[in-house]
Amino acid sequence: MPHKIYFATAILLLLAACTKFEDAEMTERNSFVHFYSSADDYIGSVAELDSDGGYILSGEIRYDDGVTDALIIKTDARGHKMWEKIIPNGVINAIKPTDNGYILLGDSIEINTDNQNTAEVSELVNSYARLMLLDKQGNILSQHITFSTVTRSEDNKLITLHVDYHGDALALDASGNIIVLGSFRAPDENESAFVSAFPAADISDSLWYISYQSLQHDYINSNAVHVTNSSNIVWASKMFIQDQNLSRGFLSVPHVGINSAHINNSVYGESDARNHSVEDMQKSSVGYCAIGTYSETNGLNGNMYFIRIDANLNVLPESARYIDGEELMLNDRILNSQEKTSSSSFDEGLALVATNEGYVLAGSMESTPTVGNGGKDILLVKVDPFGNLLGKKLLGGSGDESVTSILETPDGGLLIFGTNTVNGLSSMVLMKTDRDGNLDN
Repeated sequence: MPHKIYFATAILLLLAACTKFEDAEMTERNSFVHFYSSADDYIGSVAELDSDGGYILSGEIRYDDGVTDALIIKTDARGHKMWEKIIPNGVINAIKPTDNGYILLGDSIEINTDNQNTAEVSELVNSYARLMLLDKQGNILSQHITFSTVTRSEDNKLITLHVDYHGDALALDASGNIIVLGSFRAPDENESAFVSAFPAADISDSLWYISYQSLQHDYINSNAVHVTNSSNIVWASKMFIQDQNLSRGFLSVPHVGINSAHINNSVYGESDARNHSVEDMQKSSVGYCAIGTYSETNGLNGNMYFIRIDANLNVLPESARYIDGEELMLNDRILNSQEKTSSSSFDEGLALVATNEGYVLAGSMESTPTVGNGGKDILLVKVDPFGNLLGKKLLGGSGDESVTSILETPDGGLLIFGTNTVNGLSSMVLMKTDRDGNLDN
């Protein structure tokens, strides 16, 4: 009973705490807020529009013993749950609805702590990239697991170790093939990226598989991959290096041809003394746009940032915009390049969507003494195609809210999906707003 009280209270707080976009044109409202919860933590991952007008959601169920299960929820157009499926020992990072079902990509997780013969730390938890086809009722029709092992010599003995794989993002090419973006790490090596392709009708084996390594940096992939009109495959990664408690990272936009080992990279922030992470990259009418967090090497003093990529897949440095949540909410101002290190609040850039008016950027802002509803709120920033500010909004209550995906709905509204945490218990939250981020009051 106490959990139900918390969720009901959270809904009221979300509705009451909304601040409107300034000078927003009034539109017909058709919004809702839904929470999906249990006695265990539910963490939101990704939401997609389904072919029937409803939504398909994925999340994680995190148990006290450290085990994680993947959760799939199907809803109608108003967010009411129609069915749910639990996929044990895994996570889902990407969903692609089709006419006949769903394509899912994520990780299969194997925990080996009960194996007394597991002496290597790297072997206690292993992950494998998992591609799945589901029918319209959520039943698994087929799956493909990407895995491999390596042999190492220790104490004059040969031992076999697993390589950890992760499925990060997927797309469909012009022929309907499934393009998979993932990463992998062999023990004592850097995280590397891979791209592979599968026929949609039969995922038992890949059409091709190519990996990409950096000798100095880890590839930390964002949650999106795209196929261009010229059949290039493009995504965004943070090129990352860890040195004790400090880290260095910059934005890279790799693009490759189909089944090509040659990789091109357009980078940004490589010579900056601070870090540029990247979480999302989406297509627009003039190319692409990426969003992430700009922070110190210890992760503090974060600001949201976004940047555009032209149709030729070149990062445009002059298009970079930096957002400090408190400065934005109080003074309607986006930081210029000379002010980008100024940080009054801790902010993260987490997702974005291209619209007819430009972009809506979604992230989080930790409350300050002068701005916020307590804890962490969802920060929405509306900009035109050139990055000029059109509006802003905070969504949240006294708990912590974070966003993992944002989409434009057929009626021009916004579908926002993420996690709400109140009194230490997390639930998945789905919000449908009008085009300016307004919820019905």
